[in-house]
Amino acid sequence: MTIPALTDEQRLEMSSSIRRILPKIANALQLDEPMTARLLGLTCADYQAWISGIWELADEHIERVSLILGIYKALHELLPKSSANRWLHRPNTTYRGAKPIEHLKAGRLEDLWAMRRYLEAELQTPFS
Repeated sequence: MTIPALTDEQRLEMSSSIRRILPKIANALQLDEPMTARLLGLTCADYQAWISGIWELADEHIERVSLILGIYKALHELLPKSSANRWLHRPNTTYRGAKPIEHLKAGRLEDLWAMRRYLEAELQTPFS
């Protein structure tokens, strides 16, 4: 599943909004800059160039941001704020005792989708 193709104008507008919001979300989720860049499918240098406004995100990067925001939102609907922001960094039985962030370290789009789907399913039957 992917987001529909965006016009250049839509991409520019979204990228500008994302540039303001994503660092705050990443900070709340305790993601450092290299991990945030990896989740976006970018190198640290490309992430810095984007943050600096040198270039705009491509459709795939916007899809990744959408997934990160969805993960953040789902966690905050499922858990108290302090627990939601630490969830990625705590061992979890769903991930065989590993921290969920370990599952995302490869930076693969399908891993972001899998986590988003898992959390969306949990919204239907919340964590016990």
